[in-house]
Amino acid sequence: VKDLLSNRNIHDIYYDKFAQDFKVDHGYEYLGDVNIIDMLRGFEGFRDTAYQDAAGIWTIGYGFTSMNWKPVQEFDYMTLEEAELELVKKAAYYTNYKNFIKVPLTPEQEMALTSFEYNLGRNIWTKDADKWGAWPIIDMINSWDIYGASEYMKEFSSAGGKVLRWLKSRRLREADLMLKWLEESDLSYFASQDLNY
Repeated sequence: VKDLLSNRNIHDIYYDKFAQDFKVDHGYEYLGDVNIIDMLRGFEGFRDTAYQDAAGIWTIGYGFTSMNWKPVQEFDYMTLEEAELELVKKAAYYTNYKNFIKVPLTPEQEMALTSFEYNLGRNIWTKDADKWGAWPIIDMINSWDIYGASEYMKEFSSAGGKVLRWLKSRRLREADLMLKWLEESDLSYFASQDLNY
């Protein structure tokens, strides 16, 4: 496993091809910074055999609850190579927030929201489908209350009725990325955007 982790050529080749295809299919760049992949890899960790997460859901790979869009079952197995390829696909899939956000986002905010959605699911952004109560984040962002959104994200630090230290740490990192837009170095990004949404 260590040898595969150190040899990332397969991932890099796949990522480049995926990014090209994604741009053709969607008309815009995939999260160009590979750090979203590194970030998810670090948060989730890799497990090659199915296990039950803190909420009792069968999970495998880098926190996948499905393989090839079928729910993970007990005794399922996944190689590291398969997980790396699946991770890139899932990172692109968990960007449903883009269908609801009406203001420009920095790359750091996209990473934060992708990580958040990856962890909670694609259906968290609409009141009717959201079982977690995360949908107000969209309204906060659209009204430029980025600080309020980042603070609210921190509240999603429990699973199975317990606050988990690793999940709390993840939420703090996501909240930090949401607020990165306040740094002076990012103001030029907004100045360059078309704000007529």
